[in-house]
Amino acid sequence: TRVADVFPEMASTFHPDCKDVTLHHLLAHRGGVRANLDWGILTKAGGTVQEQRLQAVRQGLSEKPESPCGTRFLYSNLGYVIVGAVIEKKTGIAWEAALKERVFKPLGMTRAGFGGTGTPGQIDQPWGHAGGGQPVASNGPDADNPPVLGPAGRVHCPLQEWALFVA
Repeated sequence: TRVADVFPEMASTFHPDCKDVTLHHLLAHRGGVRANLDWGILTKAGGTVQEQRLQAVRQGLSEKPESPCGTRFLYSNLGYVIVGAVIEKKTGIAWEAALKERVFKPLGMTRAGFGGTGTPGQIDQPWGHAGGGQPVASNGPDADNPPVLGPAGRVHCPLQEWALFVA
């Protein structure tokens, strides 16, 4: 599926070299789109998380790609965010709700969630880490990337539920 076909109302704003980018390209990190946008600026601009993901589609695909589509592996969080926006468009619900409904629930993943884990200031869940393996300064639901980046890795679950997903 080409992203331009999912968002025909935006396709005219896509860079000509991005018009043939498919979901497969993005999931395989071969869409040519850059790794990240300035997620802080995008988040501060406001709007719902879904609106922020649509803005990421607009911005990310309007720029000249870093390499021609399909030619090179370039890890891209932006690619995952674009796929999340496609899921939202096709299902009519937020990516997080779609994941709960279509993945977690059927697999019996009752403790999976989004964002940072634990109670702020308490050691009741594993803490995240920074470069060099050092613990981050805080924990809790807000100690993670901004919600717009959900499709790029804000999911957490216990190991037993990860095993359900892997199986």
